[in-house]
Amino acid sequence: MFTALERPVLLATVSALALMHSTVPAQSQTAGGDDVLVLDAVIVQGDKVGRTQDEVAPSILILDEAEIDRAINDTVISTINRTGNVVSEEGVQLPAIRGIDGSGGQQQSISAGTQPRVPILVDDVARPLTNSGTISLSSTWDLGSIEIARGPQSSSTGRNALGGAIRVYTNDPVFAFEGALRGEAFTEDGTLSGASMINIPLLEDQLAVRFTAEASRGESFVDVIDPTDFAFDPEREEFERYRGKLLIQPEAIPDLSVLLTADFIRSEGALRGFIDSSPDEATVSSFTNTNAFQVNDQLSYSGRLNYQISDQFELVLRGARIDNDFLAEDVFSGIGAFNTLQEETEFESYIRFSDLGIIDSGVFGYIRNVADEDASNDEPAASFITDGEITNSGVYGEVELDLSRLYLPDGLHLIAGGRFEMDDRTRSVEVLGSVVSDRSFNEERFLPKVGIRYDYSEQLTFGYTYSEGFRPGGVDVDLNAPFLGIPEASFSEFEPETIEQHEVYVRANVFDDRLRLGATAFYYEYTDAQVPGASPVMGVGGTLLTGNLPEAVGRGFEVDASLDFADGFTAIGALGFLDTEITDPGPVLMRFDGADLPRAPTLTGALGLAYVHDAGFQARADARFVGEQVSELGGAEIGSYTVLDLSGGYVFETERIDFELGAYIANVTDNRYFTFRSNVGSPFSQEAIGRPRTFGISLTARF
Repeated sequence: MFTALERPVLLATVSALALMHSTVPAQSQTAGGDDVLVLDAVIVQGDKVGRTQDEVAPSILILDEAEIDRAINDTVISTINRTGNVVSEEGVQLPAIRGIDGSGGQQQSISAGTQPRVPILVDDVARPLTNSGTISLSSTWDLGSIEIARGPQSSSTGRNALGGAIRVYTNDPVFAFEGALRGEAFTEDGTLSGASMINIPLLEDQLAVRFTAEASRGESFVDVIDPTDFAFDPEREEFERYRGKLLIQPEAIPDLSVLLTADFIRSEGALRGFIDSSPDEATVSSFTNTNAFQVNDQLSYSGRLNYQISDQFELVLRGARIDNDFLAEDVFSGIGAFNTLQEETEFESYIRFSDLGIIDSGVFGYIRNVADEDASNDEPAASFITDGEITNSGVYGEVELDLSRLYLPDGLHLIAGGRFEMDDRTRSVEVLGSVVSDRSFNEERFLPKVGIRYDYSEQLTFGYTYSEGFRPGGVDVDLNAPFLGIPEASFSEFEPETIEQHEVYVRANVFDDRLRLGATAFYYEYTDAQVPGASPVMGVGGTLLTGNLPEAVGRGFEVDASLDFADGFTAIGALGFLDTEITDPGPVLMRFDGADLPRAPTLTGALGLAYVHDAGFQARADARFVGEQVSELGGAEIGSYTVLDLSGGYVFETERIDFELGAYIANVTDNRYFTFRSNVGSPFSQEAIGRPRTFGISLTARF
């Protein structure tokens, strides 16, 4: 049921057909003083074809730098949470999209080595999945755009992008001097943060570098009252990041561009928002049984080469190396402190082409990823050791055909492509010196994508897309056995999971582009979903092992819109409706026949009002709504909640430096809402809440 506060917000969201996220478009003044909307073509970088945002389904949303850079958007996760059919809260889980849990199970990332169903990529490099929630605090400093792709993204993003993808793009060097400094302070235990950026052209139009640095220091909004004398401060939260980018465009080879990037992230802290009291108290009296203090170091190197072979062909070569070192100093499950080391090397090459007769645009490429993952605990000494090796290769392609060349109606386009994926992996688990599992898995799949788009006019587009997603199988092992005095650990094997999705959409820009509307309806069949607790093999102490849930279906729609209704005023929002159903639960989970999937609220929505004044002042109010859901099958219900945020800013310019003062109040009504509930009522119970009312202020100087 909806509360008194939630009902008016929900009704307003529905009546406005609200959308999203799109940044308020820039406006320019005519000689007569009327506002004229100026829309620049926004390229969707993640699909690799080179299409604009108006040429893809509206299920792909793009947040530009102006939207991302608002003071209240302090992390990537919190920036995307005003999207229809996306559940995104800081803490232990990756975003869920259209009822597909991006995380794939918290503990399964240790024992089963599962990879995310909704990968987060930074500059096209997929970040490894760890058991860490602190990495989700990665900030939005000096980002150029974020693409939120809902639905399978196999042909473009590839590996494991079963439910969608979050694609983050940082700003590249430019051939001009730029610099920026930011300081920020916000309540909830007095966190401070600072960031800097400097861009230096080293050789005119040929060589430029860009360096960014950022750090934050503070404490959790949860009060830890556990009297245990820990070797660490369980309330401490720290984050730092350093990134350097070098752009080379040699004059001797004018069609060549090389970009080299080094990126280091370090995060420290407990899983965000976990409590063992009431949400109003927000305290932890037994940290060991409730949470984990984590230290995560992630170092990545990447290189990208673009060469314009001709007007029709562009060659792209990309390579990356990621080292991820994750340490949990204390964990709730009883398996003791443990360390996970992940190493990934990736190479990709593709050719992008356009204007080849009937072919409007297209891409053809090859990608190969080799990963190694080792994990062990040290209390008692190495009671378990897990080792996994993965080699994943894919050949992919996509073309868009202009069917008017075949004497069909103008504006009619056919999209066809897919990905042939080859995945080889081994998973070895040793418990108390004995090898419990040593398995190899080899899978080959072709994942097609077909669609049709009809551009009826410059203002109206219709389309349909069919796509598939895939994630390989593996093995899950109960790691709690040694701590319960049982010499043998239970294990289960699980099969690959797949999804088949149909999507129809319409995009419209009317009233001189003052109303921008995107609507998408979808239906998918989710087969052999990898679900904790679905295995016929149960772990000791009732531990739930991962198995396959034979079939579930999902259907729903999203409406995204923004309306410029008065001078400087824009209404924005998002509406997502979702209906999921487990149609075949299998023999183990019969009690869930007809139940919803976890993390699949029926309704999500957002409604915002933004005002921008020519003098440099701007203000915005945002309300987002998330309906009832559960974190896991059979889990305790998370009630619906509404969060209201207020933010604003003022830019004042001097001859050499532009200053921007930003301020916000997050969760204005101080709503204490759950974001995660697992094993409630058991010794391994976990519950987490969203951040309470928070005041923040920032000052940015750009020169």
